Parts: sequence; C-alpha cells; structure tokens
Amino acid sequence: MDAIGNRPYDRPDMQILQRIPEKAGRPGTWLLLLIVLGGILRLACVLGPFDWFVSFFLADDYFYYAQTAWNVVHGYGSSFDQGFTHHNGYHPLYLLLHLPLFWAGLSKEMVVRAGVLLLVLAGLGSVLQSYRLGKRMGLRWRALWVPAILSLDLYAVKSSLNGFETLLVVFLCLTLVISLLEQRRGLWSGLWLGLTTLARVEFGVFGLAIVLFYAPRRRWRDLLEATAVAALLVVPWLLWSYLNFGSVLPLSGVSKAMHGGWSGLSEGLGVFAGRLPFLMMGTPFETRIPANFGFATGVLLLTLIVRGGRKVWWCLPP
Repeated sequence: MDAIGNRPYDRPDMQILQRIPEKAGRPGTWLLLLIVLGGILRLACVLGPFDWFVSFFLADDYFYYAQTAWNVVHGYGSSFDQGFTHHNGYHPLYLLLHLPLFWAGLSKEMVVRAGVLLLVLAGLGSVLQSYRLGKRMGLRWRALWVPAILSLDLYAVKSSLNGFETLLVVFLCLTLVISLLEQRRGLWSGLWLGLTTLARVEFGVFGLAIVLFYAPRRRWRDLLEATAVAALLVVPWLLWSYLNFGSVLPLSGVSKAMHGGWSGLSEGLGVFAGRLPFLMMGTPFETRIPANFGFATGVLLLTLIVRGGRKVWWCLPP
C-alpha cells in the first residue's frame, strides 16, 4: 500500500477527454434520436387500446374541449350540452384545432386520438425548440439536457398525453423567444404572441416582454407590427368572450385560479406556489411533504427563477 501511495500522480490525458465529444458524434444527431425515441414512446400510448389510453392518460378536461368542438360543428354553438347553456370555459386555439377533425367526419375515437397527437407534435416541437434556445445561449452538448427530459422522462410523457393545452403553450412560448433572439421581424413576434395568447389567454402578458425587448432598441416598427398582428388574432376572441360572458378569461379558469374574482387572486397564487415543487418532482411526493414546506419551497423556486433570469440577459442581442 505504501508503494502504491508513493507513486507519482499521473495527470489525466486531457486530449482524450477532449476527443470524447468527437467520438460521440454531433449534438444534432443525438437530438434527432431523442425526438424519434420520444415520438415512438408517445405513439405507442396514443395508438394503444382506446379504453386503456383514455382511462390511464386523458383528463376529464379534454372532453370539455372535444364535446364543445362537436357542438360548434353541429350548429349548437359554444356549448357542452347541445345548446342548453353556452360557455367560454376553454382556451380557444386547442378547440379551434379540433374543428377540422369533426368537419372531416371522423369518429369521436379518431378525433380523440388525433387531438392528442396534436399535443404530441407540440411536445416534440418543444424538444427541438428547447435545444435551439440552449444552443443560442452558447451551450452545445449541455443544450441536450432539457430536450432529453422533455422527450424521455416518463412524467413528461404522461403529461403530454393528458389532453391539456400545456405543451401547445410551451412550444409557442419557446418559438416566440427564439423569434426575438434571432432578430426576426415584428410580424413573426406578433404571430407567435397571438397564437400563444390563444393557446392560453393569460399568456398575453408576454406582450410586455416584447415591449421590453423592442423599446430599448428603438425598434418601433417591429413593435408596431407585433402589436398589430397579435391584436388581429386575439381581439376578436376577447371581444366575443367579454360581450357574451363578461370576462376575457375563461370562466372556469377564473373560478379555479381566482376563486370567482380578483379578491381570490392571492389565494390562487398561493395554491400555485404550493403546487410548483410537486409539478417539478412528480405528484407522488405530494402526500409525503407537508403543505407548508411545499409552499415555502415554491416561493423559493419562484424567487430563484426571477433572479436567475438576470444571468442569461447577456444572451440577448444588442
């Protein structure tokens, strides 16, 4: 043992370490592999036995979208019960994407599978866009971490098949950010902002990010173009919703997040902060961690997210 301990220290061959990425190939090849594997995993679920797929993956909220779209196509309007009562309790883009499926005369089973496949495409698009964003920030191999999680993590896979519009929002948000970083014209920023808002109405607050991006750079024409295009897409929905239901937000979302009004907004934010750690770690932890600890952890995570944004400010072009 003494002889071994007295041997001189041999430094590792750094050239070997530097050649590891070269032998591993190009990051784009691994990205394609992640997208293919993620697609196969999701398709195996979507195309599996229908009863199993519905009972294991789909949330009840999805049928709120599908049934309302069916009623719209068959002349009953924005209703869940064939015209007896009307509602705006959904985010419009995902419902609009269902209308061509019913117009094409597909069966309800085929519509359900096709509707979830739209979310699968949005999820795989998010894998691609998250890599592009990481690469834009100067990362190369490390830019594959987030795509790997979005593609292969089983919690992320199940979340992409539950019938919520979440992945549609993620894909559009990433595309909007990339459009800004790539110095695209304001027309494109307005298009992605409008679609993001239609995918989930409260994400219209991203318009403030566009103002903060264009105004300091005095890109007034781009700001005007973005505002005009986004307004052209979103304002008709907001007017219809407000004139018919007295709210630009889906009333079901107001009831859940704000408990019926602005007075419950703070309570809704508290619920979100308390749920955030479990959304990041998985729901099985929810029954094992005290609620107060979860809320404190959620507030800490939100604080770190806000403060961490300053560290990546350098990646924005001048």
